[in-house]
Amino acid sequence: MKTKRTIQQMMLTVGLLLSLSACKKNPAGDPPVIPPAEVKMMSFTDLKVLSTADEVKVPDAKKIKGVVISDLSGKNLDNKTIVLQEADNQPGIVIGFDAAQTFAVGDQLEVNISGQKLQKQNGEIVLSQVPAANAKKTGTGAIAGRTTTAAEAIKNAALWNGTLVSLGEGALSGGNGKYSGVLNFDDKSAGLKSMVLAGAAFENTTYPASVGSIKGILRTRGKDVFLDIRTAKDVATGSISRLLSDEMYVTSKVDKDMTFGYGDFETRTMNYSQGGSMVYIPGDKFDGDMLTKDRAYVYLMSGAGDPSSAYFDAGPSIDLKGIKEITVTFAGSKMTGDAIIADYYSVPPFDPSKDVFKISIGILSYASFPAATEFKEAGKFYTVKFKIPSREELIKGEAGSVQVIDNWLAAPIIMIRNESTRAASSQGNAPIIIKQIVYGF
Repeated sequence: MKTKRTIQQMMLTVGLLLSLSACKKNPAGDPPVIPPAEVKMMSFTDLKVLSTADEVKVPDAKKIKGVVISDLSGKNLDNKTIVLQEADNQPGIVIGFDAAQTFAVGDQLEVNISGQKLQKQNGEIVLSQVPAANAKKTGTGAIAGRTTTAAEAIKNAALWNGTLVSLGEGALSGGNGKYSGVLNFDDKSAGLKSMVLAGAAFENTTYPASVGSIKGILRTRGKDVFLDIRTAKDVATGSISRLLSDEMYVTSKVDKDMTFGYGDFETRTMNYSQGGSMVYIPGDKFDGDMLTKDRAYVYLMSGAGDPSSAYFDAGPSIDLKGIKEITVTFAGSKMTGDAIIADYYSVPPFDPSKDVFKISIGILSYASFPAATEFKEAGKFYTVKFKIPSREELIKGEAGSVQVIDNWLAAPIIMIRNESTRAASSQGNAPIIIKQIVYGF
């Protein structure tokens, strides 16, 4: 009897439990709660592969990790934007947040990009309007930057966009010598641009006369490739500390048509000694599409085909002591015709299959340092740079006695000479225009 009662009690208990369980069921039939999916790390390469339209949505449960290479302190990027690089020599990406952020260069971040906008903006792939709360600092790191050339940076602009890049020796130009607006940086391989935003911490400060190295973030704006520095510390000063520039339009008396050069001549800032076949010609006479109408320019008429050639000397009335390099901007004139100057000088058409434009400089017994490149297009300006040999190099090259070399170094005189060719010219005429000379000290 006791056993029977025990069984009855057990059955009653089970029934009660089943009843209570039934009471807890959701009468609406809602599905059970599913735990959130694990947010998985995504490589920058895989992320950018998703960019198949102007705007795509990143899949759910995705995050990226990298090191901040932009520098908030330099203010050369708006405070809602950072540039994150995955690792050294790995891809980078520009991230725009929905609010200002305070991440510093070197911060290591994890950014939840689930469902975020991946956009194509002016030639770049960027993450846009990411909630600022989605980025978390997880530590610190360092990106050394890829050492390369301007030409390689341009060639690989799409692949290296948003990464830290370091270039070697070169020169900045633009901005009237100051960090302002869009500047240009040129090394021996090519040139690219550099943007300085209004309000940047270093805006309107003077940049170096020459650059030993420059580091920045590679960006693309339309068809142009930019190397944007973060602070002025990204630019290391080169060996040239001072530049002296002459725009090379003649201020000596010049007739309305043209004037032959005899003896010394004056430009806007300097005096020169003339030699060989040279003419001062108003800008609109033969090359008006690239010269200023109301100015007269130095035309070196004869080229390498004429033994007398055409040249002039810089130095007799210019203090060139300490000069380390000279940069010349010149163009091949589009002048052609029979007896076109003084009823004598004839200039046949330029033939790019046979003819070249070229200049050289002369120092002491070094008769000529020809430019390394021969140019094949008339009516286009080219810039060439010549390094001036050191005292040791001049002595080793037997440019003269030690006394002669020391005297020259104390008061240098440099010949600028036309080395162009014109195969069809019996007179050796291959006129070039000297547009600018920049002396580096």
